[in-house]
Amino acid sequence: MLCVLSFQSFSFDLVTPYSAGGSTTSVLQAIQPGLKAAGIDLDARYLGNCQLLKAQLTGKSQLYLWSNDLECESTTVGPTNFVALLNWNPLYLCGRKDQLDLYRTGDVRLAVNTGKFYTDLGNLIRASVNPNMRVINYNNTGSIKTALTTGEVNLSLSTNGAVMATDGLVKCYAVTSSTSIDGLTPVKSIIGDVPGSVYSVAIWMAAHNISPGELKNVQAAVQDQLRATGYQDLIANKMKRQMPDATVEKQLQRVNKLIQLNK
Repeated sequence: MLCVLSFQSFSFDLVTPYSAGGSTTSVLQAIQPGLKAAGIDLDARYLGNCQLLKAQLTGKSQLYLWSNDLECESTTVGPTNFVALLNWNPLYLCGRKDQLDLYRTGDVRLAVNTGKFYTDLGNLIRASVNPNMRVINYNNTGSIKTALTTGEVNLSLSTNGAVMATDGLVKCYAVTSSTSIDGLTPVKSIIGDVPGSVYSVAIWMAAHNISPGELKNVQAAVQDQLRATGYQDLIANKMKRQMPDATVEKQLQRVNKLIQLNK
């Protein structure tokens, strides 16, 4: 008797609240070929903002990306729709000078991302470091890097601090983590143990209106890609972000904890 094995494949739209060409594009490009080989074909659609993404979450079966750094109410994430934590990262307080104390006087400009959360956190740093500091909002980390390069700002509070430090653009002084990362001082030692002082940005993949069996297949395939050497090199070495936890359960716990810290 001849036994023929069937190979089941799945095709999904993957909607994201970001624009094409940024770090999210790099992340997806790193995992899509391996997913396709495993029978999961993703059509990534970059919608540009979270309102448009939410409007897409109707009855259609699809996957979506989300992050706790968006200025929209977080979507619900739990065991029935969580796929994977792709990566996470604290905010880095960095500047052009060797020490943060050198910014305690004079005209100082601090770059932060757009939104009340980042503005409030920047104002806490201003109050603790230099009352004359100006907090300036930028749409994305790329714009913050440009502002530092041109001298438009002196300091930044963003997720790309570690990358800029590696490039020799800045010196990082502190990080929004409960413990030291790479020898950096926790930001809470500067502004106190207040909301946002231990904040990290997480990016995760979730499913909408997908059956438990399909979810299990997608979840397993994505988790395999996160453990691949190429993906780990991209996240840990090139993007200088933190890798996801080893298990789906721990990844989900981290996401929910970070969602709560942002409220």
